Amino acid sequence: MKHIKTVLVEDHHIFRLGLKAVLEGTNQIKVCGETGYGKEALSIIKNTDPDVVIVDVGLPDVSGIKVVEQIRNIYLNKIKIIIVTANRDKKAIKEVFKKGATSFFSKSNEENKIVEAVLTTYKGESWIDPHIHTIVAEAMWEFNNEIPREIITKREYDVLKLLAKGLTYEEMANKLCLEISTVRSHAHRIISKLDKPEEGEITEKYKPTRGKAVCEALRLGILSPEDLTEKIYKEAKEFAPNCDKNKFFAA
Repeated sequence: MKHIKTVLVEDHHIFRLGLKAVLEGTNQIKVCGETGYGKEALSIIKNTDPDVVIVDVGLPDVSGIKVVEQIRNIYLNKIKIIIVTANRDKKAIKEVFKKGATSFFSKSNEENKIVEAVLTTYKGESWIDPHIHTIVAEAMWEFNNEIPREIITKREYDVLKLLAKGLTYEEMANKLCLEISTVRSHAHRIISKLDKPEEGEITEKYKPTRGKAVCEALRLGILSPEDLTEKIYKEAKEFAPNCDKNKFFAA
């Protein structure tokens, strides 16, 4: 039976020991790494390849929010993230959700509930602690209303999904029963919308690419990893941490 590989990033030693004991008391979860420092988290994750990472917001060296952001930038949605917090501040919870946390576990909860949280999160579902459910719901609602829902049209979305599959313009045109010129026009509009130059970059010299556009669509939740082929997903995963690298072919 496959164990759910889990990393603990929690600076309170006693609490971390308690979580580890509860998790490893099951036959489904294996704690493959642990640390009390955010700066050590990424190297441990790289070496252990976990399915789930449990992160405390209040780490002593760097913010847990920053750790969540770094994990999400490097691994996209491959790794699921559970935030452990004693903080019930809506602004902080909203920020963690915005950076890519999957689930929220309050330290005021019973430790054995962490097993339920890990099992649920591993399946790709959010586990929200009932102690902070209302606050999280409000934060999620506010965050969702910040996402540009109308950033692309229905037809552009169809083309974007085929771009993410790595299809050529001719293949896309045949699949959508459109002229190649029409598909190319849609593709260029999508790429221009999603891949914009960062602040300080020279706009006239900036060349948008489909790779960066796909990464941004993943970040915004317009696409999910399941929309990509394994090859494109691997390229996107390598590309995502630094979007000024030209690892993708130009559109």
